Amino acid sequence: MGLKVGTARSYQTQGIILKQTKLGEFDKIVIIYTPEFGKLSAVAKGACRPKSKLGGNVEPLTHSLMLLAKGRNLDIVTQSQTITGFLALKSDLWRMACGLYILELIDSFTVEGGENRPLFDLLLDILNQLSEPDSNETILRYFELHLLHYLGYR
Repeated sequence: MGLKVGTARSYQTQGIILKQTKLGEFDKIVIIYTPEFGKLSAVAKGACRPKSKLGGNVEPLTHSLMLLAKGRNLDIVTQSQTITGFLALKSDLWRMACGLYILELIDSFTVEGGENRPLFDLLLDILNQLSEPDSNETILRYFELHLLHYLGYR
C-alpha cells in the first residue's frame, strides 16, 4: 500500500516527525527528519480536523512515508502513511520522555536541508531500541556520543 506519486512538483520521502506546531485552526507545521533531505519543515493541511487522514501520521515519534508538494515558503504534506508508530515507546512515560529528548536533540543540533543518512539511521535505530522492554539509559548516552560524531564533533 504505497502513496500515489505525483508530478515533478511533488516528491516522496520517509521521515521521522520531530515536532509539530499548530497553524491556524486545522493545520500543523511539522518538522521532519528525512534520510534524503535532512531536517525540513512542511505544512500538514487539515491535520487537526477530527476525520483527517493525516492526523496520526504526522505526530512526533512517528516514522512515516510521505508525499510532499513543493510550496512557495513551506512544502505541503499531501499524503502520509505510518511505517512505525513506536506504540511501545509512547505507552511508557519514561520511554516517551527519552524519545522526545532524542527528537529535541536532533531538532536543536541540525539545520534544515543538511542531509545526513547515517544520522537518520541512528535515530531510527535508537527509537526502535527504546521500544524494547529491556532498554535503559545507556541507550541515551550511546545516542549522544554518536550524534556528536555524525555532526563532526570529535
